[in-house]
Amino acid sequence: MRQHHCVTVLLGLLLAGLAWGPTAHAQDPAGMLFFSSAAYTANETGGAITITVFRSNGDDDGNISVGYATAGGSATPGSDFQNTSGTLQWPDGDDNPRSFQVQILDDSVMEGSETFAVTLFNPTGGASLGSPATATVTISDDDSGPGGGTCTATANAMCLNGGRFRVSGTFNPPGMIGGDARAVQLTGDTGYFWFFNAENVELVVKVIDGCAVNGRYWVFAGGLTNVEFELTVEDTERGGTRTYTNPQRTAFLPIQDTRAFLTCP
Repeated sequence: MRQHHCVTVLLGLLLAGLAWGPTAHAQDPAGMLFFSSAAYTANETGGAITITVFRSNGDDDGNISVGYATAGGSATPGSDFQNTSGTLQWPDGDDNPRSFQVQILDDSVMEGSETFAVTLFNPTGGASLGSPATATVTISDDDSGPGGGTCTATANAMCLNGGRFRVSGTFNPPGMIGGDARAVQLTGDTGYFWFFNAENVELVVKVIDGCAVNGRYWVFAGGLTNVEFELTVEDTERGGTRTYTNPQRTAFLPIQDTRAFLTCP
């Protein structure tokens, strides 16, 4: 009787284990889909802006897709940008980023910076939406007179503080090949960089307007790395560049440069 009871218990545990494995694995096997940044900046004369979507946080199992579309904000479709929609697709095992472009339309109206939204929707194949699934694109006006900024956001550079300051960086890990850090803009003033993996943030940076305090723009940065790194901030409107370096195998010391750019307003 005791042997029969033990066999029954063991069989029950075995069946429970078999049932548990696929259930846990199936929670998110296809991964999550999300924009590379919650905020992008485009110059009115830039022609087009490239928007990137990542697939991660899963086993990359199965064929998946996701829809994308633009929506007007203070920027007007057909006047300031071309309304764009479509579908991005990933085959089984593919976790490479996908991108699409939105055409920026130039006009002669002095209207200041304007924004529109891009949104991900309808993931298929077991994928889910991550964060951010909605992003804001800021169009910097080029008709406000002389001295307009020329910053265009790329995969390796972000445009902060109204799209005026171009921020980029390079890294040089010991015993490995370095290169350009990957830029992800979070807000109009703030973004971060990653080196080896999109899920591993290495450096956070912001450029803020301190003109009312001391007549300067400020640069703040904090790092989660001890890798050699060079951060470059350029004022594309009034000129001037600030470069900050972190030595190899040295914990990144916070940057709190409240005298960075004497270029107000």
